[in-house]
Amino acid sequence: MRDFVQQTHDHLATWSQGLMDGTYRVRLAKTRQRFRPGPNQHVHDVAEIFLQLSGKNHFTLPDAKLVLHEGECLLMPAGVPHAEAAEDGTQPFQMLVLGIASWQRTFIYGVKGPHTSITVVNQLYCTPTPHPRGLNDLLASAEQYLSDPRGHAIGIRLMGVLLEECMAHLNLPTTPSWTLGKQDLAGKAAQMVQARFRQPDCNVAAIARELGVTPNYLSATYCAQTGVRLSRHLLEERLGLARTLLEESELKIVDIAARCGFSSPSIFIARFKAHTGHPPLQYRKRLRGE
Repeated sequence: MRDFVQQTHDHLATWSQGLMDGTYRVRLAKTRQRFRPGPNQHVHDVAEIFLQLSGKNHFTLPDAKLVLHEGECLLMPAGVPHAEAAEDGTQPFQMLVLGIASWQRTFIYGVKGPHTSITVVNQLYCTPTPHPRGLNDLLASAEQYLSDPRGHAIGIRLMGVLLEECMAHLNLPTTPSWTLGKQDLAGKAAQMVQARFRQPDCNVAAIARELGVTPNYLSATYCAQTGVRLSRHLLEERLGLARTLLEESELKIVDIAARCGFSSPSIFIARFKAHTGHPPLQYRKRLRGE
C-alpha cells in the first residue's frame, strides 16, 4: 500500500505542477441535462477529476462527445451524465480518477482490459476529506472559471491548487475497508448496496460502472464469493427495510416504496408479494391481527 500511496503522491505532484505552469491541458464536461442520464450513461453526486496518464478516453455526454488524450485533465462536475470507453485495447491505457466528496476523497486507477475497450479498476484508495468546505469551494470556483474562456487560465491554476491540496493530505488514515483490488469486488459491491439501496438508481449495472467492471463480471464474482446473486442481495435489503416500515410506521405504500428505493409502488407491491406471499397492506394487517 505504501508504494501505491507514493505512486499517487508522485502523480498528483507532477500534475499539480504541470497545471500550474501550463504543461497540461484541462477540459470541462458540460451539459444542461444534469442528473438525467441517457442510455448506458451513469451519473455521480460527487465531482470527479480524470487524469489521463496514457492512451485516450472517449466520453459521451447527453449533448456532446469529447476525447481525453494523454496529458489532459477533465473536470466532471457532480450530476453530469457520462459514458466512457478506452480505445480498442491494443494500446497502453491508464487513468487516475479522483472523486471529491465532503466525507472522503477517492483515488481510483483505471486500466484497460486486454483487447477490449472496457476500463477496469486496478486499485482504489479512499481517505477522509479534511476541510471539505475548502475543497468544495475550490471545485466550484474552478468549474466557474473553466466555463468562461476569459477565466480559463485561472480555472487551470485552481485545478492545480486542488490537486496539491489532495496530495498534501494523501497520507491520512484510509477509510475503513476502502482499499480495493480485484479480489475485493464482492465486498465493495456489498458496501455500496448497503449505502445506496434506498436510491432508485442503485442497481447492478450502476454499481458495476462505478467499479469499472461489466455487470456480468461483477455478478459472477459476487455470486461465486457469497453464493447469492448481487441483484438478490439488493432486493433483500430493500424488502427488509419495507417490512420494518410496514411493522413500525403508518406510512402509505407509495411512501414506503420511495423510501426503500423502488422505482414505483406497483413494482414494490409485485416484488413484496413474490417474496412474502402477501401484498404489503395485507402483510401489515396480518401482523397487527386485523
